[in-house]
Amino acid sequence: MIILFYFLFVICPILFWLGYFLVLDKREPEPKKFLLKIFFLGIGIAFFAAAVETLALFPFFPNIELEFKAIANETDSKTLPLFIGLMIGAVVEELLKFFSIWEYSYYRNDFNQILDGTIYGITLALGFVLIENSFYFLSLYLNSSKELFIAAVITRGILTTLMHITTAGIIGYGLGRKKFTKDHSKKTALYTLLLAVFIHVGFNLLIFLPGGIIAAFILVAISFLYLFFLLNRTETKLVWRIVNRIKN
Repeated sequence: MIILFYFLFVICPILFWLGYFLVLDKREPEPKKFLLKIFFLGIGIAFFAAAVETLALFPFFPNIELEFKAIANETDSKTLPLFIGLMIGAVVEELLKFFSIWEYSYYRNDFNQILDGTIYGITLALGFVLIENSFYFLSLYLNSSKELFIAAVITRGILTTLMHITTAGIIGYGLGRKKFTKDHSKKTALYTLLLAVFIHVGFNLLIFLPGGIIAAFILVAISFLYLFFLLNRTETKLVWRIVNRIKN
């Protein structure tokens, strides 16, 4: 039963969104081997992010892990170190997404559409989510009540997954615009990175506030709709290798 629950709310959301965006990228599909490498890169940065966040917080809040255990056990926790931890985590994770896409994908010849940046970002995020949601699944299973475990796993499987792919997609879109459009602001990629951080920080804070789950859902839904709007712009779908050839 527990394996089925894991498959439904950890694995299935990843498969669904990966399939959805691969279909969306049907005009000039990305090499599957490269996307697989991006996915595993996302797995790697999940572990790296956990290490960085731990090292960044531990000198200042040596008992930070107790805050998260307190949540798992539905007991009181000190909000200041918890909120600082959530904000640092959001910033670290979005920066890692940004620099991973930049360093590993930006200069590839296959990156020939603005849409490609989003595809790379989302694939990276899904690898990240696999590790993060698996970790929380195990932690909640071992430390929380059955009711909280079920509610938290479902929430993470649906809402947290959507948040991560939305922020990574927005970051990838910004890098795509930076690479291909001449009329973009020089700070386009920075603006989209800051937007992604804002969404992630807001989500992390809302999710732990009383009644904040509804507000978190609204934030993620609006953010995803905004990403969807960006992906349906004409310039997003253009194959810029072909456009530049026509212009020349």
